[in-house]
Amino acid sequence: MALSFVVNKAEFTENAEDLGGSFEPLPAGNYEVALVDAKIAKFAKQGNYANTDSYHLTWKITDQNEVGANRRLWSRVALIPNWLPKNGAATGSSNFTLTQFANALGIVPDDDGVFELPDADEILDQDVTIGVEVIVREYNGKESNEINRYLSPEQLAKRQANAVPVTQTETKGAVKNNGLFV
Repeated sequence: MALSFVVNKAEFTENAEDLGGSFEPLPAGNYEVALVDAKIAKFAKQGNYANTDSYHLTWKITDQNEVGANRRLWSRVALIPNWLPKNGAATGSSNFTLTQFANALGIVPDDDGVFELPDADEILDQDVTIGVEVIVREYNGKESNEINRYLSPEQLAKRQANAVPVTQTETKGAVKNNGLFV
């Protein structure tokens, strides 16, 4: 038995706009978030990291934020052991997302200096501060958000205690800042 019904497209569009929030990019800055979904999947379909596992993460911006509360952001963290600290070092390369992510979640090496990365379901409900930037996508020219850093609440507090207000400099037409509060 087939069902049929008529959809009033104008009414549907108006109702959908009422239900949804803005999909404009959030302003660049630091946001307190909770990890609400995590899965392990392949990082890429092809290229150097095609067979590399990664965390696929869904973050919810918490109510403590003045802007963006309850919005969702997504990120992937490639699980590449070479990017983690070696030989018992307290930290790895701060340039790599996996090290920042591990540090923000308090994942530390054991006594032998070996990191054991948790399963995806073991990292849910973690509170973290993420740094968000606004980028322009090359393929469609639209602005969107991208997560560019992960900080634990303690790391953020330490960073803010030593903070210098945002400074901007112009270098050959490009504006750069210290990235702390923007």
